[in-house]
Amino acid sequence: MNLRLARSFERVLDWIRENKPLEATALGIHDQDHRVDPLARDRREPAERLSDIRAAVPAGGPPDDALDAGALRAWLSEIALTEYEFDLPARSAGHMLEDFLTALFHQVNGTYAAPVERFGALLYRLRELQRLLGQVLLVLQESAARGIVPTAWTEHGMDVAEDGAKYLLAIRRELPRWLPSKAVAPLRRAVAEELTRASRACMEFRADLQKRILPKSSPQAAHAGPKLFGRILVEAHRMPADPMPFVREAEDEKNEILMRLEKLSLNICGDADWHAAADQLARHHPAAGELIPAFRRETGKLLRFVEARKITAMRSDSSLEVIETPPFERASIPYAAYQGAPAFERRERLGYFFVTPPDPRASAAARLRHLREFPTASIVLTAAHEGVPGHHLQHLVAHASARPIRWMVWDSFFGEGWAHYSEGLVFGAGFPSDERSEFFLLKDRLWRCVRVKLDVQIHTRNLPLAQAASILAREAGLSREGAWGEIVRYSLEPTQPMSYFVGRKWFERHARESRLSARGGDEPAAFYDRVLSFGAVPLPLAEKRLCQKP
Repeated sequence: MNLRLARSFERVLDWIRENKPLEATALGIHDQDHRVDPLARDRREPAERLSDIRAAVPAGGPPDDALDAGALRAWLSEIALTEYEFDLPARSAGHMLEDFLTALFHQVNGTYAAPVERFGALLYRLRELQRLLGQVLLVLQESAARGIVPTAWTEHGMDVAEDGAKYLLAIRRELPRWLPSKAVAPLRRAVAEELTRASRACMEFRADLQKRILPKSSPQAAHAGPKLFGRILVEAHRMPADPMPFVREAEDEKNEILMRLEKLSLNICGDADWHAAADQLARHHPAAGELIPAFRRETGKLLRFVEARKITAMRSDSSLEVIETPPFERASIPYAAYQGAPAFERRERLGYFFVTPPDPRASAAARLRHLREFPTASIVLTAAHEGVPGHHLQHLVAHASARPIRWMVWDSFFGEGWAHYSEGLVFGAGFPSDERSEFFLLKDRLWRCVRVKLDVQIHTRNLPLAQAASILAREAGLSREGAWGEIVRYSLEPTQPMSYFVGRKWFERHARESRLSARGGDEPAAFYDRVLSFGAVPLPLAEKRLCQKP
């Protein structure tokens, strides 16, 4: 990295430390672990500073420096557009609280420092929560008075607050395991008291949201608008501003998939309606207590398979833990997700594969519907996506780089595109499959195709979220609850839902070109190693670097 780029990168990290200490913790920067994010009503000053820092990132230079600089500028653009233009902190009740609880998750479960040091910093951070939630409420009240707080986001924030309160009490119950010594008993008691207060603060925040914000929230306020949607595509992802070619391509693939699903459905259940086959296969699912073990088994099989087939040179070690989704994340993660090791913790390489269990508060029928979202024959696909060769392997390869910008930046078109591509990659490489696994591979692709048009319609055509959820449930075969959780997330993350389909098509095209150009050694594995070494950068930047000499 040249000196000018290195200095720009340091300015970025300093800005994160000052303005986003919760994000700093999640990135593995721990000198601000005692602080929470400042949330001023007037946020122009940090936004202007961020814009100045982005503008100062140098262009040009050697190919790898140019790639890293472009990726850093795009990453900063996404922060600026989502935080200050889309204005998530001032409109989403759960945004800041999720960041707070995610930072706590890293402090509690990390191994970057001794427990006394980690929980000592956590104690100071917990003491700031009530003040932080008070600031969030004030900002939300001003936004709600302007009619720009979406109803679904307020309800989502209420769920995050309730689940967060339970998570904080769960940490309190486990304190003797992390701080067992009599010598640290005063710290243990102090942390326990603050966890109790913090849990109570979350429930009070939930009550305030229900009483003060929800009545003034708007069911029509969740869209980004066509202008901002196009800017996110161009500035954050280096994609064309017009999303309609992606919509048309996804619609064409959707129609092809439906024809293939009809044929498979006839073989599976004797009915050409693929919903009938999906219903039949969904009856075979793990019990609630067997859900996590089932995912662990499939993840282990994939780890061994990917290494045996040498799909990439990187060895996917055992640094992946399959666990239940933390309670505070379940409102945002209806099914499964991956959380990689913090970018700048070089000793800590443990990644988490979250799987969301049925909600024990739900009715028996709702719990059964949730379990039916995890048919036994589909589990390998989710494991390939979240684990290896999907997110976890991509994360490991990026973090093996000597270039720290690649540890931090994340572009969803690359990251989610690779993970979605990985679902088919394992079967193409010879992982055992049958008609059932092929059925779910296609069904999941259908789901990602439907996402593209919903992403665009929600954010550029103001499609009501309830209507979008009905379309998703009907066309992709999701449950009512699962479809609603997905749609709320789509509304919070403009352009992210389409990134799975668009990114997969990019990887398919380049892997195909790699095979065609292979002459005695340049197999797709070499392409995978090289492109994954770039980190999750915008795909046009990766494409440009692929055309240059290594």
